[in-house]
Amino acid sequence: MEQRSAHKMTSLTWHRELVLHAEEYIREITTRKEQLLVRQSSLYMAEVESLHSRHIVDVENRDCTCNVWQLTGLPCIHAIAFIGMKEHPLWHTYVNDYYYVYRYRMAYDGAIATIPGKDQWQVVNDVVELGVPNTCRPRGRPKRKRLPNFLEKDKKVHNCSRCGLWGHHRSTCNNPLRSTIDDALLSQVGQPKQAKLPSRRTPQDFSEGCENDCSYVEGL
Repeated sequence: MEQRSAHKMTSLTWHRELVLHAEEYIREITTRKEQLLVRQSSLYMAEVESLHSRHIVDVENRDCTCNVWQLTGLPCIHAIAFIGMKEHPLWHTYVNDYYYVYRYRMAYDGAIATIPGKDQWQVVNDVVELGVPNTCRPRGRPKRKRLPNFLEKDKKVHNCSRCGLWGHHRSTCNNPLRSTIDDALLSQVGQPKQAKLPSRRTPQDFSEGCENDCSYVEGL
């Protein structure tokens, strides 16, 4: 309420056609209109060429092929270059009505109704009291994790370079150093077992095996 009233009182001190934002925009953009080349086709149309582009300006319909004039309601740099060819152009006549001071005052013309103190409120007898709504508790354990939006990206899980664990940074780490953790795990698990390599049998082992097989056959 106070902000609305402040805007209204400030606008009453303005004695110009356009709001300050529109005036500053036109004042700044008119300093760059000499950098463009204007080829006038008719009284209201022209071809405006810059260093890298060329656009068609229609002053009568307030239209430019760059679409800035149509989107913002303020004349673009191409329209400014064409309008600037006239003697003493009235810049405010090419701006949308929403940038006029009288439009600004109309926006803040109304007032928000004031509210008296609580002790001055009128007591109403025919009031329907609303109770707690009837709800049905869903079955199962209540979900604590909300469903993520499809536009949300998965959060990156950080790895601590101090302890080697996930979920926090080095600056907030309170865990022991990585070497201490590795030694503790190694003492609990023990040294890793090495795989046994197959033994190499010598020719003598083969001969002994053959003699044993032969003696077993003779016994049968």
